[in-house]
Amino acid sequence: MRLYKRGNIYWCEFQADKKVYRYSCKTKDKSLAQEVAAALNADVVRKRFDIPVKFKTEKTFLVIWEEYIKSQTVSRKTIEVRLTASKHFIPVLKDKILADITQSDIKNYQLVRKLEVHKNVLIIKGEHKEEKEEKKEDYYRKEI
Repeated sequence: MRLYKRGNIYWCEFQADKKVYRYSCKTKDKSLAQEVAAALNADVVRKRFDIPVKFKTEKTFLVIWEEYIKSQTVSRKTIEVRLTASKHFIPVLKDKILADITQSDIKNYQLVRKLEVHKNVLIIKGEHKEEKEEKKEDYYRKEI
């Protein structure tokens, strides 16, 4: 198995049954790339010989998310932006096994998020409406 860089990202290349496989490891960390490459190689071999996964590690979304954040080599500000964004979907997906997250789970999250945003917009509009009414009352009081 060969590990190499394209830009800042590691890629792996290996052969199975006279066929060359190339995959992005999607990381800048060499040790993590080696683990990803080994897993990709194992997946190809399992598919080739129709071998089921005997010991499947079932990590939750939260564990995978934390590993992802730790592996990032981008600026601190970018990580902060991602952490801020995660405050919306972590409560919904954190305890789910990653392999068990379905498209309907994601659609449900999107619906909940839209309702939250819509509710916040209504609250903000309501506050502005009250402020306008207070300003009108203050204006009329000054006139009197």
